[in-house]
Amino acid sequence: MNKFKNKGLWVSMLALIPMILQGFGVDVLPENYNEICSALLGVLVLAGILSNPSQSTGYKDKL
Repeated sequence: MNKFKNKGLWVSMLALIPMILQGFGVDVLPENYNEICSALLGVLVLAGILSNPSQSTGYKDKL
């Protein structure tokens, strides 16, 4: 059950939803989706949220 507490799992699952919808022909993403994602990820990297080696949360599971 620890896998369901993993934040990386939920981020991946949320990213999967638009991909599935797009596969069925439902256009849910704006045309400038790539620019929005690049800007958001750039801000998160600058803030140190995506790369924080001091903590083992995110994609590392406790076994």
